[in-house]
Amino acid sequence: MKLTFRSGSSESKLPFAEHDELNEDDTAGGCGRRCSDLDQVTKALILAHLPLGGSIAVIPGFFDLTHVHNPGGAFGFLAGMSAEVRSLLFVAVSLVAAGLILYSTGRRRSAAVSVLRPGLIFGGAVGNLVDRIRFGIVVDFLDVYAGTLHWPAFNVADSAITIGVGIFAYHILFCKIRPDS
Repeated sequence: MKLTFRSGSSESKLPFAEHDELNEDDTAGGCGRRCSDLDQVTKALILAHLPLGGSIAVIPGFFDLTHVHNPGGAFGFLAGMSAEVRSLLFVAVSLVAAGLILYSTGRRRSAAVSVLRPGLIFGGAVGNLVDRIRFGIVVDFLDVYAGTLHWPAFNVADSAITIGVGIFAYHILFCKIRPDS
């Protein structure tokens, strides 16, 4: 969103101005909604067009679309736990994380990176939460590998969470921000 501010005879366009009308798309919630929507659309395409266990080589020897179901957490964490306990735990953790992110960001507007960072984490958490509630598992399909060495399959939501946490860590380590800013 660009806003025009007039000062005398000059005009300037500023993104994410502090004192204008709030637009939901400029908030972490708006970013998160777009992220979770993209995640759910890509998963719906995989569910509709690629059978479980099916694979399509995108970059042979490096990247495939492979339809797998993940009953555990990130990269299969807790996959051996009973389904009921695991589902309850993941739903509760996702709801708490989403609530904390929304609470900490509120509906304030600030620099784009301050909106992007929690928005990506929130959107990813919601995307995987929707899968857990609907199916009891998470649909994964991005398969990165080199020869026989495979990174665990992941999805758009996992990517968003990883990028959001990476941006957050970078800013804490190199830009000297406080975790709550």
